[in-house]
Amino acid sequence: ASRKMYTHVRQNLKLPFIVEGTLWRPSDSAKTPDGEATPPPLPTMGDVVGIAYDAIRRGSLYTVAVECIRDVEQDMGKYPHCLVNYPTCASRI
Repeated sequence: ASRKMYTHVRQNLKLPFIVEGTLWRPSDSAKTPDGEATPPPLPTMGDVVGIAYDAIRRGSLYTVAVECIRDVEQDMGKYPHCLVNYPTCASRI
């Protein structure tokens, strides 16, 4: 299930894994010789949040989350000795 979500976020939404140097920061800004600000070479945190928000609003992230829940429920059926009062919820969605 986690692989499915990770793949969707990284490949479909093209969101970067956020580590040092992945996102543009205002301190990284540069100006052209005529004083104009150059566009950031990396996405900003706002870009990343906006893409994630849009995916939530469109339902694509929700769809993948439900698929992940269903996968977990199916896997739990294979290992009944591991169940600990887990409420099934994907079947009601």
